[in-house]
Amino acid sequence: MEGLADQLEPSNTDASDLARRIEQEADRIDTIRLILLTDGVHNSPLLKPMEWAGRTIEHDAFDIVRLHRVLGEGETRSDISVDLRQLTGTTLPCLHVHPERGGYDAYLAVLPGDALSRIYHRYGVRLLELNVRAFLGIQGRRSVNAELRRTIVDQPSMFLAFNNGIVATVDDIVLERDASGREFIAELRGLQIVNGGQTTASLHRARVKESIRLDGVEIPVKIIHVTNGDLGAMVSSVSRAARAMAESG
Repeated sequence: MEGLADQLEPSNTDASDLARRIEQEADRIDTIRLILLTDGVHNSPLLKPMEWAGRTIEHDAFDIVRLHRVLGEGETRSDISVDLRQLTGTTLPCLHVHPERGGYDAYLAVLPGDALSRIYHRYGVRLLELNVRAFLGIQGRRSVNAELRRTIVDQPSMFLAFNNGIVATVDDIVLERDASGREFIAELRGLQIVNGGQTTASLHRARVKESIRLDGVEIPVKIIHVTNGDLGAMVSSVSRAARAMAESG
């Protein structure tokens, strides 16, 4: 990154200013994301993250279909695509539930705390855009919940037992099956966290701001894929139910 600004055409002030800003902030940058833009259709697997000069290099691609969804239709959450194999090195075992006449599929899983933190590091509060209440709560938080922090540091293996976990919705989910028919989550598209936003943000802050390792921390996750119904109504119902349980507890 050093010297890039001097190599750019001086008349291109926007690019030069951006290059100088990146150079000035280089010591604070821990992740670099390389994005391929194409007016074609991209179906090839993305490269796995790699390390360079002490930084993580991530790869992504915006093809004509994805660009249309984001720019043409304004569906910003459609830009959120979590490739679990790329993120964690493997797919995520899950229990797939088909409620009768529910209009949705549910997937129960356990997600490593480090993976959840990295998802939030990449997408931030955009993961909460369907849940305004959660978004406002995250915006106001500036520290890690003391009890949550104590569990992470002193009893990381107990986090799964002590924490209620998160509830999330997806626009689409990519599954893989092994020879015995067991299902594994490979990719989450249009991911939104509708309950558990505080837990997610606190894990991220603990790892990034306080340099606390999340080894052994696991999060119970319930993922809902609405197949026949109103996603907004589902999100509202999940939020109301979560608040009612918290108040009754």
